[in-house]
Amino acid sequence: MTLGWAATRSSAYGPRMRTGLALVALLVSATTACAAPAAPETATVAPPPSTSTPTTTDAPEAVPTTTDVAGTCPTDLSAAAVVAVDGQHRALIDGDFEGALTYSSSAFRAGADPERFAMIIRSGYPFLLEPLSREVLNCDLASSTVTLIVRFRLDSGTAVDLAYRLIEEDGRLAIEAAGVLPPPAVDV
Repeated sequence: MTLGWAATRSSAYGPRMRTGLALVALLVSATTACAAPAAPETATVAPPPSTSTPTTTDAPEAVPTTTDVAGTCPTDLSAAAVVAVDGQHRALIDGDFEGALTYSSSAFRAGADPERFAMIIRSGYPFLLEPLSREVLNCDLASSTVTLIVRFRLDSGTAVDLAYRLIEEDGRLAIEAAGVLPPPAVDV
């Protein structure tokens, strides 16, 4: 397996990042190789170890991953970004705000303890507390920042697009910020 040009040539992606991306790609490859041919590609995303006890949820065991994403990210980089976003979403579904914070950058964690993070999610992003279908729309790489656009589909059928900004930190991609995008304007 070869890593994308940005992951091998950019100084922002050192040996630890390349190793982490290789492991993510290997995990995705190994998981999807066992899937039925007609089934969509899936990967099990496990959150990093946490000091809190995870709760059980009705969330599906496998989280769909997107391998062909529009934008400028190499496939391995978009896969690593999806792992971070899906891992945080899984922890939020479980009500594990401390675990969800482990997917965030150190700068974000410095300004938000688990209680404050729970308040932010419950007041501004309550839909992330539910298992929802999602689609990765775009992944762009600019300098050393990855922007991932994810569309979540609510039970009502309404689509909510979130833009995630991720940075390389400690050999992995970490979520630095996220925000709801305005719905597209209709030009008639």
